[in-house]
Amino acid sequence: CDADADLDGERDTARVRGLERYLGELAVEASDAARAVAALSAAAENEPAIHLAASALARASELVRDHHDALALMDRAIARAPSSSRLRLLRLQRRLAAGRAKDALADAEELEALAKGAHAKHEVWRTAGAFWHAAGLASEAGPLFERALRYVPDDLDATAGLGATLIAEGKVARGTALLARAIAASEKVPPPRVRQRVSRLRRHFKENSMTTG
Repeated sequence: CDADADLDGERDTARVRGLERYLGELAVEASDAARAVAALSAAAENEPAIHLAASALARASELVRDHHDALALMDRAIARAPSSSRLRLLRLQRRLAAGRAKDALADAEELEALAKGAHAKHEVWRTAGAFWHAAGLASEAGPLFERALRYVPDDLDATAGLGATLIAEGKVARGTALLARAIAASEKVPPPRVRQRVSRLRRHFKENSMTTG
């Protein structure tokens, strides 16, 4: 009957999608990136579950060296799952690596819009500031840490990050003051976070002092 035929068709489609994903992962293990990307892309094209399809495309993008091609896959992934913060963060990082800081900033703003509550929005900008700073974009990282501090003014990581970016820009006095303040405040934080934070902040302070010394 028609119902049985439809069910058989759905099962066959599901088997094909599963096989494509499986072949994609096998190709990854065999270091055949081109074959893996093709299989994962095909699996996504035939996958009705939006998050599975988006994940397959994101996985494929990780295997592509060319930024333009990788970002095309990420664009397709986000088109399937536009509310996925994980995918937007991945695209932000790839855009930043490709030298597309303006587009990466647009992703950060989308992440801020998706985030719920002051602490979550703060984390978006603190993370963005760290990415920009790591990419050597200190002059652009500073305002991102400042946006983070608007949501959580006493956050030590964002304060330290801002201090480090200011020192990198040559604003040594203000940057050093912020780092010193963050280190002093971190020593008052109760365990177990205190040791990790003090160590990280002192390292920031030492590295930046040596750079400007």
